[in-house]
Amino acid sequence: MTRQVFPLTSLILAAMLLTACASDPFVMPEPERGPDYSYSDLRGKDLRGASLQKSDFDLADLRGALLAGADLTNTNFYAASLVGTDLTGANLTGANLRDADLTDANLTDADLTGTNLTGTNLTAAILDGATLHEATITGASFRDADLRTVKLRLDDVNLSGVDFRGTILRGADLRGAKLSGADLKGADLSGSNLSGALLGGSTLTEANLTGADLTRADLRGANLRHAIFADAVLFESNLSATDLTATNLTGVSFASTILQFAILENRDLRDLDLRGADLKGSLFTNSDLSRADLRGTDLSEARFTGAVLDRARLDQAVLTNTNFHTASLRFVDLSDRSIRLGTLSYANLDGADLSDADLSGQDIVQASLRGADLSDSDLSGASLFKADLTGANLIRSNLTGANLSETIIDDADLTDVITTDAIHDGSWPAG
Repeated sequence: MTRQVFPLTSLILAAMLLTACASDPFVMPEPERGPDYSYSDLRGKDLRGASLQKSDFDLADLRGALLAGADLTNTNFYAASLVGTDLTGANLTGANLRDADLTDANLTDADLTGTNLTGTNLTAAILDGATLHEATITGASFRDADLRTVKLRLDDVNLSGVDFRGTILRGADLRGAKLSGADLKGADLSGSNLSGALLGGSTLTEANLTGADLTRADLRGANLRHAIFADAVLFESNLSATDLTATNLTGVSFASTILQFAILENRDLRDLDLRGADLKGSLFTNSDLSRADLRGTDLSEARFTGAVLDRARLDQAVLTNTNFHTASLRFVDLSDRSIRLGTLSYANLDGADLSDADLSGQDIVQASLRGADLSDSDLSGASLFKADLTGANLIRSNLTGANLSETIIDDADLTDVITTDAIHDGSWPAG
């Protein structure tokens, strides 16, 4: 192998450059580190007020240690055990606490600005007055911790996947918080401001959201079973594909809320405000929506099988392919409407106002329309097989080609009814 020979002049120039770099203040040296306590057993040690900047405590055991008021700037605590450690007022700015265990640790008034808390366990930690500005907390666990007085700007913080189970966030400012996929089971979020927050796919089972502001929040696909939404503000929020079967909705308004394909079955929703809501494809099976305000709502493809909508407001509601099979719609006003429902079979429409309504081709088999106003309505081609029209007003209604077999028309007003080509037993007027 041939050995490479450098000219003497090149060696001299290299030496001069090295000397210049050593004395040049603009050439940054390697960062200095503090003492190395890696893997050390420091359980219960009294290190209060100690200056330990840039020290290494990775995988060290500091359980029960006293570090109150210590300067731990840029210190490395990777995977260290700090269970029950006293860090009151400690300066942890820029520290690395990745995968560290701080269960039951006392971080009152501690400064964790810019700290790496990725995967850190802060279960039941005391964080009163702690500062977490610009901290990285992806995958951290704050289970059962009290975060009410924590200083944390959430504008740019990604809280996705963070464990907040049982965490106290009462009255917290969480505007625009990125909480997609976060676990907030049993968390106390009462009175908190979650406007514009991203909570899609998050777990909020048994969470307390009483009085919370969720204006324009995204809760698509979130698990909301047994959550408490009493008096919460949900204006223009998105709760599509959520299961609200067992949630507490006392005093809630869903006005202008998006609830596509949501589940609201077997619920007491009497007097609920749903004005302008998007309820496309939602399930209301056996729910009571008596006197509910559904004006301007999109109810297309929604299912109200067995639901009660007595005296509900349905003005300007979109009812395309809506299913009211066996539903009760007594005294509902559907007048002057072009209605293209999925079905009204077996529905109760007693006393309903269907005057001037376009019900042509509709399935109204065995429906009860006792005392209903069907004057000037278009029922051409509709199936009213075994429908009960006792006392109904059918003045000038168009029943051309309708199936009127076995209908009950006792005391019905059939003045100027059109029954051309209708199927009936002869009790109806001809023509």
